[in-house]
Amino acid sequence: MQTVQDTSLQDHLSLEYTSFDRIVLRGYTQGLFVEGSVINLLRNLGFSNHSNGVMRLLTDKLNSHIKKTAEKIDIKIHWWGEAEKKKYHSKIDLIQDQYKEELSKKSKKSKVIAIIKAAENVRTFTNRNIKTKKGKTFTKMYSVNKFVSQYYIYINDEKLGLCYLKISSYIPFVSEFYFNGHNYLKKQFDQAGKEYTMKDNSFTKVEDLEMLNNLVKEFKPSIALKRVEHWMGIFFKFDQGQKSTRSKLLKHNWFTYQTEISTNLVFKSAKFANAYFDNILSKHHTIGLPDKLTEIFSLSRQKNNFISP
Repeated sequence: MQTVQDTSLQDHLSLEYTSFDRIVLRGYTQGLFVEGSVINLLRNLGFSNHSNGVMRLLTDKLNSHIKKTAEKIDIKIHWWGEAEKKKYHSKIDLIQDQYKEELSKKSKKSKVIAIIKAAENVRTFTNRNIKTKKGKTFTKMYSVNKFVSQYYIYINDEKLGLCYLKISSYIPFVSEFYFNGHNYLKKQFDQAGKEYTMKDNSFTKVEDLEMLNNLVKEFKPSIALKRVEHWMGIFFKFDQGQKSTRSKLLKHNWFTYQTEISTNLVFKSAKFANAYFDNILSKHHTIGLPDKLTEIFSLSRQKNNFISP
């Protein structure tokens, strides 16, 4: 997948490719955005009222299921506290530091690495008892922001590589799924037995560049969505004692929240690369202007015609 227009520059490249990078999907339970919809859901689930106790019951059952599942597959639940925040820049840094050996193993089967539990300020709902002028009381639901436990479930997935599923433990149970296009490509190379080398989050050498480009070109959302549904089917359930279940009313719909596309250029010589970019910065110090971007990247400048009212 060629991106560089300057043919003379291509002579100095050992590898050039474009791929997906960071991708984040958000999952929402349909209709749980307003108070009335939450009340209707609780009624349809068989609850006679919509008190805080009822909503807490769902949270407790979800917490219990995730804890039992972690114990069953023998993985640790870490607490993301102040000490962890000071030591690690992000949660994935903790995983990559403490589970480095586990992540380095090449396996064709999926494996849950660990779970990180954190308290985050999110939008949810609460109830208050209101007394009328006639002395009667009724329960009114409000939309609020409060701290709620979030579970970050880190997985070395058989299709997507290292990723995480995030589940909020309180209504409306907003969820999130993160994966990285480079991890996906890496996993496909491992499965096919292809050689490659990486530095940080980039390939520096690939045995089969055509395979890489075909994987990028043929990637479909269904590949990720099938894995999301698989892991939600394991972790997003509610403990009922002997078993865990989940109502069809609590099914999530998934939407793209963030997508990054990465173009990577690997130079044959670090000396040439440094000199090349130093020259660009020196010559185009006003690089953000449209004319300069057009000159450097051979882009077509878009022209907008505005008519005054």
